[in-house]
Amino acid sequence: THDHPPLCAAHASGVRVLHLFVFDPHWCHKATPLAGYPRMGHRRARFQLDAVLDLSERLEAAGHTLTVRRHVSTEQCFEELCKDFQVQTVHSSHDLCPEELRISRAVRKVLEQTGSGPLELHWMNELHHYEDLPADVRRKGASGFSGYRRTFSERCRVKPPLPRPELQKTKPGARWHRAADNLPMDLQDMLGPMFTTEEQKAASL
Repeated sequence: THDHPPLCAAHASGVRVLHLFVFDPHWCHKATPLAGYPRMGHRRARFQLDAVLDLSERLEAAGHTLTVRRHVSTEQCFEELCKDFQVQTVHSSHDLCPEELRISRAVRKVLEQTGSGPLELHWMNELHHYEDLPADVRRKGASGFSGYRRTFSERCRVKPPLPRPELQKTKPGARWHRAADNLPMDLQDMLGPMFTTEEQKAASL
């Protein structure tokens, strides 16, 4: 709940915030198309489950609720969300990989088709943002690795952490009747058909 651009932007908007996390079956219950490997191994699943639980507890302590959806795709989740709410803006992180970008495009399409507000994507994992680059570098680049290295070391500064949003002032957040009753109980509950006892043993070593 700190140094999190989408969270800060949502709570600065002046409207009630619905904090949403989707356990999309695309990641939890499906294998990769080429080799048939699980998209999410046990270690990654355990980390995600622990992180979501921690986030839920932090929001609860501040008077808000983490809405969790399970067994629906992200696209379907937003179709239902736009039926039940007048969505003004969706704030989320900016992804780079093809599958994540496809999901972002699907969500944006749902918002447009339902006349809802825009999808605002925020860069989160970079020390430097594109907007932080000097104007001449944004316009014509910096001639390879050495040019960019000098730009970042000599002409750019790492952004300071964002201030923690004052969640107590924006409580209570919105609640959704479609929310799951609880988080996955364990990795087998979370991964479903992708759960394997052999990998569980290896992850426990």
